[in-house]
Amino acid sequence: PEGAEIPTDVPEGATILQLPLSNVVLSTSAGISQVAAIGGLDSVHMVSMKASSCYIEPVVERLNDGRLTTLGDELDYEYLVEHNTSLCVFNGEIDDAVAEKLDGLGIAWFLDHSNREDHPLARVEWTKLYGALLGLDDEAQAVFDENKAIVDALNFDEMSGKTAVAFFINSKGVPQVYNMGDYTCKMIEMAGGTPYPSD
Repeated sequence: PEGAEIPTDVPEGATILQLPLSNVVLSTSAGISQVAAIGGLDSVHMVSMKASSCYIEPVVERLNDGRLTTLGDELDYEYLVEHNTSLCVFNGEIDDAVAEKLDGLGIAWFLDHSNREDHPLARVEWTKLYGALLGLDDEAQAVFDENKAIVDALNFDEMSGKTAVAFFINSKGVPQVYNMGDYTCKMIEMAGGTPYPSD
């Protein structure tokens, strides 16, 4: 926490983050949407989205007025250092060379694995992590509680007999079905559906 003494007895290899974090880089659409939901965008200075393809209104506003910058295809390390970046968040994986460079520059980073969750509320629970990182615990808990209330109020008995198609268009413009076992398939199952192909 802000103003707290940094502990000295942490395990080797652990990264200490001292609040408040500022000038965070978010290279994950899930993280961007979750930080926006808790009102944490003031702590962010770079995202992986462009205004033209973004669906999150407060992010679009900030991209258009210059409060947010779009991350390029490669990290600009000089820019990160110049803007006192305190944390970089990546979507699921990071190149070893990038990790080594960030470590050498003293810029903390972590991987957002929320897309590996097998339940929609488990994915929403990552909002609490972003709340802890940005000092917005209460706001994150409120977002989680709101989503949990939605799930708890669903009457799945009334949803049988419906047919729906769930797919997405990847960055190459090719339609893709969701991976079995991910949170999207779990939502389909919770609504009484059967994801296809089931194997």
